[in-house]
Amino acid sequence: MAKYGIMPSQIVWMNTTRHYVPESSDLLIAYRARVEIPDGATIFSDKGNAFSMEGEQVLSKYFGVKTATYPPIVHHYLSPNDNHLHGLAKAKWRAESARNGWGKEDGVESSLCLLSFLNTVPFLLIQSFFTKNFMLDHLYVDPERCMGIVESVDSQNEEREEFFERARGAYRDFVRMAAHM
Repeated sequence: MAKYGIMPSQIVWMNTTRHYVPESSDLLIAYRARVEIPDGATIFSDKGNAFSMEGEQVLSKYFGVKTATYPPIVHHYLSPNDNHLHGLAKAKWRAESARNGWGKEDGVESSLCLLSFLNTVPFLLIQSFFTKNFMLDHLYVDPERCMGIVESVDSQNEEREEFFERARGAYRDFVRMAAHM
């Protein structure tokens, strides 16, 4: 924890033999005891299993906050976590994991490293994700603006896919050329 600048309050220990612990309402409730949530806060979530227990909203019941649920079809586009923050941290984490040769047996250090990358995304950048995805810089939110966010992500994915297809083609050409040498 010292190596990665992690505070003990950020860790919830789950007594399990699994390498990765899936999200659950129990984990969310255990973490709740460690964080202070401002009065009047609204927490946005997906429809994941962690957010309901026996048909009740965990966030309302245990956190005492208002909640809003992203529609599943657009959740990954509108969530500032899923549509920016986690991607930035995970890209650094994957590079660090490859550099260190981490596998499943290195789960604790690897997880602490990922958390450190999540912790070090600059606040102003996080704020910009919320502004863009929740359209906080607009007086009104309308479906056209929402579609603009979704379509821009889709076009980025298409560009990325085209890039990788060109890269695969270049690699195939290289292999063919190398075979004739």
